[in-house]
Amino acid sequence: MIRQSLSRSRHSLGPKTPRSVHLSPPRYGLDVSFLGPIRHESTSRLTFLPPRDLLVQLHIGTPSKPFTLLLDTGSTDLWIRHTSLLAYGRGQTYSPSGSSSFLQTRSHWGVKYLDRTLAEGFEGVEKVRLGDVEVDCRVGVAQKIWTEDGQGPKGVVVGVRAGRDGERGIDGILGMGLEGSFVEGLRKAGVRGIRINFKRVKEGIEEGEDTLEVLKEVPEEGVVWYNVTKGSGENGWDIGLNNVTYQGLTYPVPRKQRVHPILLAP
Repeated sequence: MIRQSLSRSRHSLGPKTPRSVHLSPPRYGLDVSFLGPIRHESTSRLTFLPPRDLLVQLHIGTPSKPFTLLLDTGSTDLWIRHTSLLAYGRGQTYSPSGSSSFLQTRSHWGVKYLDRTLAEGFEGVEKVRLGDVEVDCRVGVAQKIWTEDGQGPKGVVVGVRAGRDGERGIDGILGMGLEGSFVEGLRKAGVRGIRINFKRVKEGIEEGEDTLEVLKEVPEEGVVWYNVTKGSGENGWDIGLNNVTYQGLTYPVPRKQRVHPILLAP
């Protein structure tokens, strides 16, 4: 059976950015707060491809291999391409025979996205590392990728780029929805939050880097954090350059901030 993805989006970045810097009161599990000191556990480099694609590198399997995944805050499945799809496009692929830590849990796995992309294959529990943090989580292995209307490319993951074909060479999708196995693995590993940092251009000069930080303590004073709690309904969250959206509500990040933090519930 193919499972329907969370209905927000398969892509990571949210709606156009608002001009207001007013912070709305916490509602529907989204708590805007200013908190105390921080301890960085790990930092990973991100690749931001405007207008909507955010790519992150994970290491998967034993021995581990690097995979470039499309970070998707509106879905819950983490999946990568099977080696049989290498003929359709470049990039890293996966075969269970190449990893001593893979434990198959389902012989048939599938996911369908709002843009009518479908992926099917099998699923198992595997070791996944983000930076220095390693978790055990469910990983889908896609043996077939296609679009429902038959118009899209087969066997590859394609991102979104305005007015053009999407980015190629993506190895899979990292679903960061709150009910997902990967996010649950982060919680079990003691992670309290993740923080996404975007570059900013000031007077024609770029400042900072695009990074994803894994945190084990609350953030420094003066940085806006969103305490997103688990519960019923659509637990997806979208990141824009100046806002975070959760369950249809948009919360602006002050213009002077370069970060978009999300505090995971314990």
